[in-house]
Amino acid sequence: MLADALEAYNEELTAMDLVLFNDAMEHVCRINRILQVPMGSALLVGVGGSGKQSLARLAAFISGHEVVQITISRTYGVAEFKADLVSMYMKVCLCYSLISTHIRLVLKESVLYSC
Repeated sequence: MLADALEAYNEELTAMDLVLFNDAMEHVCRINRILQVPMGSALLVGVGGSGKQSLARLAAFISGHEVVQITISRTYGVAEFKADLVSMYMKVCLCYSLISTHIRLVLKESVLYSC
């Protein structure tokens, strides 16, 4: 079932080369369960490159949620961070009022360090 979801994700969005071993499948199920709870959020902690972001994106896709990620640059600061949050909140209001879509924000630690 998860392999089918990964295949659908790869067809609809960016190709993601994941190996779905038992622990990874359990983590996707846990993240998916958290996303299904109203106002659910999670802080994924682990070694860089361990697949936290990929598993979160896959779980959001399975739940039918859209993922939004802030991209930083050299000149990115607090003002740009606030502008990104405002645009995300506007998108959330429009999406939720029109089509009842959930949007998930993915923040990498590099975004937090730079602000």
